[in-house]
Amino acid sequence: MAKELTGRKVAAIFFGFFGLVFGANLIMMTFAAKTYDGVQEEDAYRKGRDYNDILAQARQQHDLGWQVAFDHEQLGSALEQKVTARFADKQGNPLDGLTVSALFFSQVEADHDERIGLAGLGDGRYEGVARLPRAGRWELRLFADGAGAENYFLRKNIFIKP
Repeated sequence: MAKELTGRKVAAIFFGFFGLVFGANLIMMTFAAKTYDGVQEEDAYRKGRDYNDILAQARQQHDLGWQVAFDHEQLGSALEQKVTARFADKQGNPLDGLTVSALFFSQVEADHDERIGLAGLGDGRYEGVARLPRAGRWELRLFADGAGAENYFLRKNIFIKP
């Protein structure tokens, strides 16, 4: 004894199915809006479009063969950080006369980025001091430009304890 499929049953199945889909989408949209972590990327479209240029710059940097060591250390307070860097060429000879800067990049707050210049101390060593607005996770970026139009870029993720 099969039950008869009426127009009402078909309508109930139809609206029930799409009601379930709509409800699931509503839950996912609400969850996505409440869990947004605030990470921002400036001009993501342009960066994606220029990706091949970034790869070419990385190859040029690799071909320079520079040996670079850089780090940071806490001074008086946790928010006062000294950045040191040492540059050497392929043969290990110190590279002096570079224009070197460091950027403490905040991945969640655009207003808190802190850029400093590093002074040359001779023997390929450079040093600078930054006063950060807050503790937490940062990306430390190092930039160097040489007289022969060489460009160097290096970065590392760091955590400043409060």
